[in-house]
Amino acid sequence: MFRTWKLPSPFHLIPAITSNHYFTLTEMITFTKMLMPILFGGQKYYAEQDKMTYEEWHQRQGVSKRLLKKNVRADVAGTEVSTT
Repeated sequence: MFRTWKLPSPFHLIPAITSNHYFTLTEMITFTKMLMPILFGGQKYYAEQDKMTYEEWHQRQGVSKRLLKKNVRADVAGTEVSTT
């Protein structure tokens, strides 16, 4: 079971992410930077992202293919992600 805090999503998951060692420290920092435009981007930002795939968006954020694969695997069990 994951530990969580009584905060709004996704901040409630901070203890679960930092304590399970699933991601490296560098990956956690990259993942955190990636979340900022999602949380604070606004409608114009969201509309601009509709022109690309989830994988393309990840790569534009500087996320490695390894982190993308681990993140998607954790979120959607059984779904393969193209890494070519």
